[in-house]
Amino acid sequence: MPDSDIPDDINVLGQRLRSSPAKRKAPDASDEPHKRVRTTIPTGTAVWAKMESYPWFPAETRSPNDSDVPESVAGGGHREEATLLVRFFGSSAAQWRWVTPKQVCPLGVDPKTDQNLFRARKARSSNMVRSIRVAYAEACTAKNIQPLATLD
Repeated sequence: MPDSDIPDDINVLGQRLRSSPAKRKAPDASDEPHKRVRTTIPTGTAVWAKMESYPWFPAETRSPNDSDVPESVAGGGHREEATLLVRFFGSSAAQWRWVTPKQVCPLGVDPKTDQNLFRARKARSSNMVRSIRVAYAEACTAKNIQPLATLD
């Protein structure tokens, strides 16, 4: 994503991942999705998550074994490389998605990263901007993160 507002280290990582051929192992039928998690992001971490054709959005990493995770979500139904379960903040109905580790970035760790990911938008509507603001405030409250004074 050249010339974007996403931090350079994320752009470089994305370019490396896109330019190197992925070596995928054949899925083992005995592998359950929650046993294939290959990430160092702890469960319960506030993150910015990126879904295709959507802007970066505040979310929380979750374990498929958590009691509030719907069976339909915990049971799989995702690509093998999508090994991280997130629940998005700011929605009255819980929105769950399996994502890849390259689709998340820690929220609340670096104010500049938070600001850049909020700004990294593709012609968003005012409703989407408002939704992200609400979700960001909810994430900060839930995780005791000091919110940025302004998200512009």
